[in-house]
Amino acid sequence: FRLRIRHSLTEKGFVTAYEVYNSGDGDMYYCVGGHTAFNCPHIIYFPDGVSDTYYLFTTSVDFGSQNSPNVPIGDKVYPVYRTMLKQDEKGEWAATETKTGYALSAYYDNRITGSFLVKYPSIDPDSWTEYVLGKTTTDAIPTFLGQTTTAYIIHNEGSLYYDYTVSSATKTIVSSTLDKAIIRVYDASMNLVSTVGGAQGSKSVTFNAQARTQYYIQVGGAESVTFTVSRA
Repeated sequence: FRLRIRHSLTEKGFVTAYEVYNSGDGDMYYCVGGHTAFNCPHIIYFPDGVSDTYYLFTTSVDFGSQNSPNVPIGDKVYPVYRTMLKQDEKGEWAATETKTGYALSAYYDNRITGSFLVKYPSIDPDSWTEYVLGKTTTDAIPTFLGQTTTAYIIHNEGSLYYDYTVSSATKTIVSSTLDKAIIRVYDASMNLVSTVGGAQGSKSVTFNAQARTQYYIQVGGAESVTFTVSRA
């Protein structure tokens, strides 16, 4: 026999089709069992007592692994997008609105398996709060070494601020592949830090980050800028 599995995207979503060919002369009995999984940071949330509304939570934040979470449990995760899914009279689901906010990091149980398998670092959907962070240094968005982030400048006037602190002294590079990206790094007193590579206001800035010292990363230059904080 031959088994063909076809994955395809449609206007309404994702379809997996199993095609079984009996290449023999007699009858062939078979059964196909599959457990489709998606490698993307999302949560489908079902509000208690509501049958016609789901919420889809998505984020670009890399949470790390079960034993090595990138975001400390209980810290704010931003941005977290909440998309409302409503069911119509025909029983079909459609997205009605998407809002930006933050949520607290947490170990999240799978709705089907609970903690039977593993708990992975994610967010607590009940803690989601509509808000646009990063307008000033007072509400700067947390970022960390190894994180790749997309700054959606369209939500703000000109730039967004990110809060960066390392536990040990680290030569750090903040960089974007976007030529018109503008990146600046400040200390806690909002003084531009000395660079050891690149230049303030360019798409790449390298500096010597001191242990347990707070820095602010200002990102701008376009409506959306993807940048990475890494060891130089």
